Amino acid sequence: MNKADNNNRILIIDDNPLIHNDFKKILTDSKKDSEKVDNLERFLFGDESIKQYNMNKTYLLEYAFSGDQALKMVEKAKNEDNPFALAFVDVRMPPGWDGIETIAKIWEVDPYMEVAICTAYADYSWDEIVSKLGYTDQIIIIKKPFEKIEVKQLATALVQKWNSTHKARSYVKEIETTLQKKIETITMIIEFANKLNTLKNLDDICSYIIEFVATLIQSERISIMLVDEKKQFLTIVKSIGIPKEIINDIIIKPGEGIAGKVFLSDSLLVVNNIENSEYPKNYSTFDSFLCAPFICAPLKGNKINLGVINVTNKRKNASFTAEDEHIMSYISCAAAVTLNNQLNEMKLEETFLGSIKALAGAIEAKDPYTKGHSERVSTLAQNIALELGFSKDNAKIVAFAALVHDIGKIGIPGYILSKPGSLSEEEFEQIKKHPEIGENILKDIKFLTKVKEIVRHHHERLDGSGYPDGLVKANISIEARILAVADTYDAMKSDRPYRKGLPLEKINNELMENSGIKYDFECVQALFRHLNR
Repeated sequence: MNKADNNNRILIIDDNPLIHNDFKKILTDSKKDSEKVDNLERFLFGDESIKQYNMNKTYLLEYAFSGDQALKMVEKAKNEDNPFALAFVDVRMPPGWDGIETIAKIWEVDPYMEVAICTAYADYSWDEIVSKLGYTDQIIIIKKPFEKIEVKQLATALVQKWNSTHKARSYVKEIETTLQKKIETITMIIEFANKLNTLKNLDDICSYIIEFVATLIQSERISIMLVDEKKQFLTIVKSIGIPKEIINDIIIKPGEGIAGKVFLSDSLLVVNNIENSEYPKNYSTFDSFLCAPFICAPLKGNKINLGVINVTNKRKNASFTAEDEHIMSYISCAAAVTLNNQLNEMKLEETFLGSIKALAGAIEAKDPYTKGHSERVSTLAQNIALELGFSKDNAKIVAFAALVHDIGKIGIPGYILSKPGSLSEEEFEQIKKHPEIGENILKDIKFLTKVKEIVRHHHERLDGSGYPDGLVKANISIEARILAVADTYDAMKSDRPYRKGLPLEKINNELMENSGIKYDFECVQALFRHLNR
């Protein structure tokens, strides 16, 4: 069902055909009753609801004489993506399931259906209903005999409630889909940079860059231009979608045309319409080679201008987006470092830090309560390491590990991460997998060998009660012990869906009471020294 659609389908479940007929009469519109329902809608939802939900004045009714018949109808509706918004359910329906049993089975198929229980008897107390169906806001009891306007009011309110919550769920799903797509893109970029660093042949490097850009940016004409040793000319060294005769004819001086201008700059250029661009038309000297819309990105490594990447002819004649610009900015940076063959640890760290930080931020965006957690833990861990006498470089490794310590939560379902109550045993077992998932994400990045070990062990405890390996005491690296203390401190201090942040006194007591048991004593003391400065 499209989220823009309004669902007005109601299922009547009663063993008495006369009751079916009563509902048919009641939920058939009449002017007098319609005015009453309009007034109710205005009171509950505002004037716009009358226009928005006017179709709900005539409901699509279907009827079932028993629970098993109703269940089959609900299953069919669900499979056809045309669910019922509301069911009016009689309690007594001999000889099969009663109404409460029927509702329980229906909710196993369609947990979002609104339900009105219709009864003239006190067959079940509210506590008994709750014990069988659980606490929910999707159920209401209506006593027989009922007033016509009462049924219409209930139908209006519950159907509109279903539509509102359905749209909200659709919106959340849309956000999660977008977020997942961004996470997948970031993960691809990390893999790209990692593989790029393993390639040693210039032709292989350029081929892989073009192949990756073509896949991610969805473009059919891409070229890499490199400057000669004397910095006099830019020529195409690798391309797709450009005829050979054009490739051989293209020789551009630095500062000449669009490619030459971008070569001398530090900025990527995106032009979707040359007519409306600030750049003169004569910049497009080689129309068959570079024409709008296009992206031209500089290749600059270690402050050395190497060349440019030109991207044009996006598929389906589409324009380039801000996302394309962001992706190309990263790709050109990684490509320049590799092509310049002067890749060093600092440059790698800066490159990967930006991507992994974005990935960590994307994960934290699933749950606003954890926003900024990784950066705070990173700062704490780095300061604890410095308090313990670590060198700045080694403290930086701990800080980096802390920044990505929860990266494995990319593999944990979002509903578990943001669950407002206590986790079930099965859900907690899922959570416990994130250190191993994080290690696997980082395992193929050579310079992160130490980092991945810290990430894997940041939930280990001195007494062996931690996970995933149940390590004890000295078997846990000092870096992982530092991260455990910093992570625990910030987790206790921060608000969570199920509780407010703990007072500092309680946090300090928890850390002190477990020093030497779960947490490293020296790490806890170093944390306190830092906090007291």
